[in-house]
Amino acid sequence: MSTVEGHVSTDFQVNFTDANRQWLTLPGPDGKPPVRGPANFKFQGGEVIPDLTLGLYILDLREPGDDEKSLKIFAILYEHELLHVLDETDIINN
Repeated sequence: MSTVEGHVSTDFQVNFTDANRQWLTLPGPDGKPPVRGPANFKFQGGEVIPDLTLGLYILDLREPGDDEKSLKIFAILYEHELLHVLDETDIINN
């Protein structure tokens, strides 16, 4: 049985500078404004602000000691978790 040594948590949100003006509610199939969901919207342009919060966690028992071996193990775990961070930032940037 294996143990998870680290974890990256993510929270992604998208904010708009003026959501009411940036999104147009499209008419329903009957050509009238929808009175109940689901509605369709069309983005009109404007500033979009992505907000990504990442948390990086590594088990306390993996905190490195003074010996070279435990420092190398910690570095490998930390590097692995940072690759998950890179994945998340790559999604935002690309």
